[in-house]
Order: sequence, then structure tokens, then C-alpha cells
Amino acid sequence: MEALHPEDKKREIIEAAIKRFSHFGIAKTTLSEIADDLQISKANLYYYFQDKWTLLETIVEVLMEETGGRIEEIFQHYKGVTQQLQRILEIKFILMEKYKLLTLNLNDANVMYSRVLDPKFRKISAKVFEMECSMVKQVLEQGIKSGELETIDVLKTSKLYVTTIRGLCVSGIYANPSPIVEMDTIKAIHKQQMLLTKIFVNGIIREKITKEQ
Repeated sequence: MEALHPEDKKREIIEAAIKRFSHFGIAKTTLSEIADDLQISKANLYYYFQDKWTLLETIVEVLMEETGGRIEEIFQHYKGVTQQLQRILEIKFILMEKYKLLTLNLNDANVMYSRVLDPKFRKISAKVFEMECSMVKQVLEQGIKSGELETIDVLKTSKLYVTTIRGLCVSGIYANPSPIVEMDTIKAIHKQQMLLTKIFVNGIIREKITKEQ
């Protein structure tokens, strides 16, 4: 059988790792298990990725590419800050459906740093957090430009919003005594996040627009 091209082999490893991380979580997944899934040696896997965190960082870059370019589509098809922020939440929800424990672990790490000791993991999680903040920041800037929102510190406000949304997710997950995160739990959290977004935007909307409504 013809050997895979290095880039194809790398992609195969990434796909196998995504499945493992999504089903078992980041902490409970080892490179040995990923190698076993692919029926290759651990040394062969190390040739492409020196450790779990290097592999995870590459996976995060793949996920960021999947979502990062959506902001123009959001501006084009959704009007108003509330709808645009809710669309970002819908994109996150789709990711959670596809990559359940992987996305939840990245979310958890950024809200509850004390739970994750490895600084490489914190760095990777922070990258995802900054991407989310960047998308929200662009929505808020557009809202100010259009006159829908008050003039606010968009950087601080975007970080506050993303942190609050993530906090809802963490509290919802850990309030559930079951060790298995069910989709019903994720759907309930998503509904809370959508409602919170309405309340959040109403707090920074321009007064004259509020009166007109």
C-alpha cells in the first residue's frame, strides 16, 4: 500500500485526535491512544507532533479557520447587534455539537484557570478566547458606528461579554451531577446564552433607540 503524503498523514492524525478529544476530553486523551487508533507507533506520531499540546494547538488553528472567517457573513445576513451576537452563539453551538468535550474543555480552561496547570494549555485556550473577543469586538464597533450602541470601551466590553457567556456554560455543565455531558444540557445553556445576549445588548443600547422601541 502506498504511503501517505506527510501532509495527508498529518491531517489523518489531526482528525483522529479531534475524535478522541471530543469524546473523552483533553485531559483524558494521550498520544499513545491516538497512535493506537491510527495503528501507528508513538514514535511515528512524535515525528509530526512533539507533544499533545503541539497537536492541540494545530487542532485549535483548524477550528479557528472554520469559524474565524464568518464575521463578514454575519454582517451581511444579520441586522442589529443582538442578532449578530446570537449568530456567533449559534456558530459556537454547532461546534459544541460536533466537538463536544474538546470545545467544552477549552471553554473551561479559560474561565477556570486553577483547574488547568499546564501553561501550554492556558496559552492555547487564551488564543480561542481572543478570537471570540475579536469577533464580538467587531460587532460592537459596527453597532457604535451605526448609532445603535452607546460609545463604549469595545475591548473591555467584548471581554466581559465572552467571559460571561463562557461562565454560563461552565456553571451549567458543573451544576449537572452526571459525568456525561448530554446535548439537552448544552441546548439549555445555549438558550440561556441567547437570552443573556438580549439583556446584555439592552444595557449598552443608545437611549433614544430604547425609547423608540
